[in-house]
Amino acid sequence: RPLLPQVLVLGGHAVAEGHDETSALVCSLLDELLELDGAVPPAQIGPIAELSLSASASASLELESRASSLHLLSTLVCTRRKYMVKNKLLHWLMAALFEVCAAAPAAGEEEEE
Repeated sequence: RPLLPQVLVLGGHAVAEGHDETSALVCSLLDELLELDGAVPPAQIGPIAELSLSASASASLELESRASSLHLLSTLVCTRRKYMVKNKLLHWLMAALFEVCAAAPAAGEEEEE
């Protein structure tokens, strides 16, 4: 069986259960795979974007884990730009990213001035 779908399932469970270390490791692994030519099939681009967005929006994860998911998202856009434009994923991605950035911080996450 291919490894990538299993990694995505593991990442989804880690995000849902609030496991910071596992979530950060999955994002790091996917980040490395995206930088390799041909390591990620085009059919997996959407699920990777969904995982990254759900991790970045998860209030149960620490800020560092959420930041690693946003880094994964930026790597995805940089390395698969043509695919994202061709399949019209950028509009969906930007709308979802705007919602993540516009969300009010959870209690205790407010930055000190």
